[in-house]
This record gives sequence, C-alpha cells and structure tokens, in this order.
Amino acid sequence: MHSDATSRLVDAVVRTRRILDAARRRTTEQFGEGPHYPGKSAVLADIRDLHDRIIRPIVETRQQIVRDVGAVWFQEDIGLVHEMPRAIVHFTSVDSAEEAPRAYMTIHVGEDSTTSVSENFLTPVKTTDVRTCRLDDLDSGTMALLIDRFLAKAIQG
Repeated sequence: MHSDATSRLVDAVVRTRRILDAARRRTTEQFGEGPHYPGKSAVLADIRDLHDRIIRPIVETRQQIVRDVGAVWFQEDIGLVHEMPRAIVHFTSVDSAEEAPRAYMTIHVGEDSTTSVSENFLTPVKTTDVRTCRLDDLDSGTMALLIDRFLAKAIQG
C-alpha cells in the first residue's frame, strides 16, 4: 500500500508522461506535414530511436556505476534553436563544493543526419570537446564508449 504522497507522485508521473507522449505525437505530425519537411519525420523517428533504444538504457546502467560519486541522467530537449530533439547526458558530483565535477554531453542530430557530440565540462575548468559524425555511426557500442569516456573525464575533473 502506498502513502498518499507516493500515490500523488505516481499520479503526477503518469499525467506528465501522457503530456510528453502527446507532445511527441504533435511534433511527429508537424514534421510529417507539407512539402516543407520532406524526410524530417524519418530523421525524427531515427533520433527518437537513438534516444530511447540506445542512449537512455546506457545512461541508466551507468547510474549504477557512478552512484557513489555522483548522478548521471538523460534529458531530451527540443528548443527553438534546435528544431530537432537533442539528447543531453548530465553528470553532477555528490560533492557540493564549488569545484566539484559537473558536466553535460549533448548529442544533436541535424536534418541531414550530421551529428555533433559535445562534451561540456563546467568544473573544475570549463572546457568543451566537440566531434562530428553521422547518425548511422552511433550504434550502442559507439555510444557506450562515448558516454563512458565522457563520464570518466567528468569524474576525474
């Protein structure tokens, strides 16, 4: 039996998931409309597949590995600047000191499937490493290597 607070939390998650699913469907429908967007809906489907089938599961397994030193989590973001959704992998140290490791990695796929993978280290020294590849190059093995490399660099500061 759940407490009232736990039940409200579960209800809030279910409602939010429905809202997110509806927003995803609207985005897919929008990209599928008109001559303005030929091929965009196919690229969008490939991006969502990369996020849901490859990146999210890798990040979830890495959380178990890093949990004693920090937290890692996945975020899908779509904004006005980035018309296609991008994946963001965040790392934050359990240490609350100002110089404690904090970093994020973005995977942004363009309409032509050109992909930029950006590693952004906020502390202790702000640096950014960017590499460019094709969406087709990002299989689960390659993504696991990229995420592991990013996390190792983030944790070591």
